[in-house]
Amino acid sequence: MLGECRRLLRTGGLLVIAIPNLGSLQAYFGMRHWFHLDIPLHLCHFTENGLRRLLARSGFKVRHIRQFDLEYNPYGWLQTLLNATGIRKNWLYDRLWTFALLPLYAPRSLALALFESYALKRGGTIEGYAFKA
Repeated sequence: MLGECRRLLRTGGLLVIAIPNLGSLQAYFGMRHWFHLDIPLHLCHFTENGLRRLLARSGFKVRHIRQFDLEYNPYGWLQTLLNATGIRKNWLYDRLWTFALLPLYAPRSLALALFESYALKRGGTIEGYAFKA
């Protein structure tokens, strides 16, 4: 896939990639309950170092990597916590209109997402920005 992206980009073109972080605290804590362990949609999982190596081998120069995304990281924690408590897997995701548990889990999810991303450098997702070399 990266080879095809490289072929399509002009020299100096920017590739933006966003993927779940297998090295994240939520992946470690959630294990089989981790929301972003979404097989068959995510067939491969990467750590930041793995993504950096893969981009370099594919002819890209990494400009920036970040591990916090307000859209994905707190929600990843929220659904992982719910999955781990025995509620049917991805229950909230399947019923986004149901907000009864949000006051309990949402603040914890945001705090955990910020902590893992900035204090531990192990955010639930990885966003990479790389230029075609």
